[in-house]
Amino acid sequence: LGHHRYLQHALTNSGLTAMYLGRWDDAIDRYQRAIEGYMQYGHALGAATAVANVGFLRYRQGRLEEADERGRQAIRVYETAGVPHNAATARLLRAHVAAAERRFTDAAALVAEARAAFVAVDQRSMVLDCDVSTMEHLVCAGRYGDAVDAGGALVDRLAIAEPELRVTYDRVLGRAEAALGVDTGVARVEAALAEARELNLVYEVMQCLATLVDIADDGGPAVQQTVRDELE
Repeated sequence: LGHHRYLQHALTNSGLTAMYLGRWDDAIDRYQRAIEGYMQYGHALGAATAVANVGFLRYRQGRLEEADERGRQAIRVYETAGVPHNAATARLLRAHVAAAERRFTDAAALVAEARAAFVAVDQRSMVLDCDVSTMEHLVCAGRYGDAVDAGGALVDRLAIAEPELRVTYDRVLGRAEAALGVDTGVARVEAALAEARELNLVYEVMQCLATLVDIADDGGPAVQQTVRDELE
């Protein structure tokens, strides 16, 4: 049993690697195989982790209904097993889905639940993840000033952030600043893009490029030229 559990754990880890390399279909295939193996040997918690990871990938692919359902499934297993901080990660997934669907009240409530759970177990990096997620949802809602204010409140805590989260922070803050006409906004997104490329963060590279396109659509000729130069 231990050997089989190790194999499923290895599949889950290799799925995570494939996800960060942008090989999403490969990652999902590995996660699905891990889920089947975990369930065969009655390891529901391992299966729930793989289910949640599939949910995050489906969210990134824009398959929001499936992503939300995967999040719900993972939460049920985690709560039954009494691991609320794991359930909080799945709630954060559901919050992103809600924001993408413009259900901002639901998104805020889910982030608040997740944040409280992470605070309870002193997972400060995940608390920061929740706060950056709130920034991103504020930008999605067009509340750029609130997003900038929220970002300013996080500066002293960024030292504990994982590299991908720092890139996300700069991308989101830069988008908000650009929308408000702050000169450094485009440069901040460009710096986030450069960092994402250096770290091979495929998803963030795509997000930064999409953000630059959004900024160009909203900006005047000078901004559009700056973005064109970057995209070329």
